[in-house]
Amino acid sequence: MRRAALSLAASLVLGSAPAAAQPAEPAEPARTAHPPRHVVPPAPIRALRSTAWNHSVALEQAGDVAGARDALELAWTAEPESYEVALRTGWLSLRLDEVERAVARYERARSLPGASTEAERGLAATHTRAGYQDLAAGARAEARAHFDAALALDPETPDAAAGRRLAPSERVAPELWASFVGWSLGRSRAYGGGVFVALPLELADDARLRAAYRHLELSATGPGSGAGAGPAGAGRLRLAQDEAYLGAGYSGALFGLEALGLVVAPSGTSLQGGEAVRLRVGRRYGVVLEEATLAGGGAWSVQLAPSAFVWPTEWLGLALGARATFDATGRAASGVAGASFVYAPIELHLSGHVGVERARVDFDAPSVLDANGDVTGGGALGLFVALDDAWALGVHAELWRLAADASAGTHESASLGLRFAPAID
Repeated sequence: MRRAALSLAASLVLGSAPAAAQPAEPAEPARTAHPPRHVVPPAPIRALRSTAWNHSVALEQAGDVAGARDALELAWTAEPESYEVALRTGWLSLRLDEVERAVARYERARSLPGASTEAERGLAATHTRAGYQDLAAGARAEARAHFDAALALDPETPDAAAGRRLAPSERVAPELWASFVGWSLGRSRAYGGGVFVALPLELADDARLRAAYRHLELSATGPGSGAGAGPAGAGRLRLAQDEAYLGAGYSGALFGLEALGLVVAPSGTSLQGGEAVRLRVGRRYGVVLEEATLAGGGAWSVQLAPSAFVWPTEWLGLALGARATFDATGRAASGVAGASFVYAPIELHLSGHVGVERARVDFDAPSVLDANGDVTGGGALGLFVALDDAWALGVHAELWRLAADASAGTHESASLGLRFAPAID
């Protein structure tokens, strides 16, 4: 029900990366039959250059793209006087995903005699690739600069135009979810559903506010439910819970901090209040520390969750960490892991844990896991599919193992949601 679709791995940059189309590679520069003409160098350099071009082509055809680029730069240096060499080393650098190096080589090509629109198109493609990498890392200001540079070079670049629409300086992204929720524990059963509404507002590239509300209603049966005492009729008890969340955060290039306040109002029990704080250090890789407290009706809980994350590519994020819970029941610990796959038009987020957790505060949803007893393990899957530049359809499912006293059971949910995220700058 909760938007755990934003899994641990995606959340580590204070919000998931938008599903973005990956830019196409520019066309391969034309290969000349012989090494390109150049200013006549000394004899040893001429001998090296006489074979370097064809050697580079052979290495590329054999799959050694880095060797193909290095062979040319060894013979002609990193700032060659040949337009063809500069163009080719730019293209090979882009194939290696070394965008800064590719930008330098294409810029060099544009400055040399004989330069053509091919160099400008290659430079535009390189800026577009860099823009999507920055977008995946959450650096929208840097992404906008790259997309604008690409469009200035080649206004007909569709990938750059699409990326620019995904990188506004301000954005509001409301979400609406409806779900089925159920649990079983020994001879007790409950089933029902609820709604979840979220309103994240990104005021700038590095600042955001968000509010969320969740309402759950379940019908419970069995000895653990107090069956027969509720208005739903003999053997049944109606359970309800309302939750409200309000947060604010800052997300810089290498540092992020967000604070969240929450109120939980279960039926038949005391109101609970709490707070949660997340600290992030790093962008493509780094560490995150989350802290949360809950209190009310004589009960209390303190949770600490350190983790490490890495985005090895712009489309894959991985995370690994732990969660420690301290409350009146005692201490509990779990190991947690997450993975995110972001590739247009799909965002796929997986998360799970092994070990004991109680009333886990999910910073990303945001929500508190509404499960009876200890949650001893399980996982969640979230999927977003972009319908266009603004609309996305979400599907989310959870399955957790439960344990209380001598009883065991499960907690499950399935949700369907819609996200609307138009650019407002």
